[in-house]
Amino acid sequence: MLVPTQPAKVFNAAVMDQTRVSAIVDTAHCDAVSWEIAYTGTPTGTFTVEASNQYDPITNAAPTFIAMPATTPVLPVPAGAGGSGLVTSPGLAAGGGAGRFQRLRYTFTGGTGTLNVWAVGVGRA
Repeated sequence: MLVPTQPAKVFNAAVMDQTRVSAIVDTAHCDAVSWEIAYTGTPTGTFTVEASNQYDPITNAAPTFIAMPATTPVLPVPAGAGGSGLVTSPGLAAGGGAGRFQRLRYTFTGGTGTLNVWAVGVGRA
């Protein structure tokens, strides 16, 4: 689990040949999480920011995560070529129903590539 006050690499040269989930980001003291996504190759799939309030590294290390409805701007969609994007999801400190623990999911549908993602908490309360 990360509490990113500085950019933290949550995907480091991950091969995009299967569905992958990032490290968990704790947003308890963040107004938002900024996700910088960069990928190369020919991947096809989707990104989703997911959230949970159930996570506990000792008593519930495998909680249910729920897809968050929106990020600003919209997440990039790998469609057979490299790409990148910088998106923001609301953190717990901002209110508005954001889950405390967040992660990024890449859902594989085809192709292959390399994925790098950095996350940082912004507007800490």
